[in-house]
Amino acid sequence: MEPAVLLQAQQLAKWIGAALAVTQPLTTMEQFSIEQQIGASAVTVAPEVLINIGIAGDDDYLAGMAGAQHVLSVNTDEQAPIFNHSQQIFVGGASEFLAGMVAALN
Repeated sequence: MEPAVLLQAQQLAKWIGAALAVTQPLTTMEQFSIEQQIGASAVTVAPEVLINIGIAGDDDYLAGMAGAQHVLSVNTDEQAPIFNHSQQIFVGGASEFLAGMVAALN
């Protein structure tokens, strides 16, 4: 929920032509809406590539992303449940991951 990290995520999404989706806590922020929330009780997605940043992987979220073909997940907790549903993982902080992705794309 850090503004700088959210800005990095928005920039990355724009650069790679992706949509930005969120979890329920972020829907309380002005720039996001409930229509962007992933979860079985919200929106289900089936993208070719899904990049999860800072997602732990609760059951509702996992059900909402079940249609994704390739999943890359970023979390500081190496035991995060989301990693069991990901083809690629990055154990580390969101800011570190996003800075690396932005630098690689530049």
